[in-house]
Amino acid sequence: MKQLIVFAILASVIIGCSSSNFASYRPPGSTESPWRVTAEKNALNQISVSINDSLVVKGGINIFGSSEELKGTYRGHNVVAMLTKVQKFLSSGIQCVVLIDGEMVSKFEW
Repeated sequence: MKQLIVFAILASVIIGCSSSNFASYRPPGSTESPWRVTAEKNALNQISVSINDSLVVKGGINIFGSSEELKGTYRGHNVVAMLTKVQKFLSSGIQCVVLIDGEMVSKFEW
């Protein structure tokens, strides 16, 4: 019984600590519907960037580092997620700037 309670508490913490944001993006000259660009941070501070539900990049900032650049591709387009640790009033957070073919799509922050 105690193991079940501990598991339930851990699951709640992990689920509660993940959060996601999204933005819309349409490549220049495209007539297709906009892409849904989603950035999600999990409880371990790993960032996942997906486009239309396809995982494009995943990673995090080194424990001793202050920034990281993640690279991937989606339908032949270069995708870069620039991660930076940011200092907030009493805590720290992570900022993720997503670029597609060098064009800024959105800035996500947790």
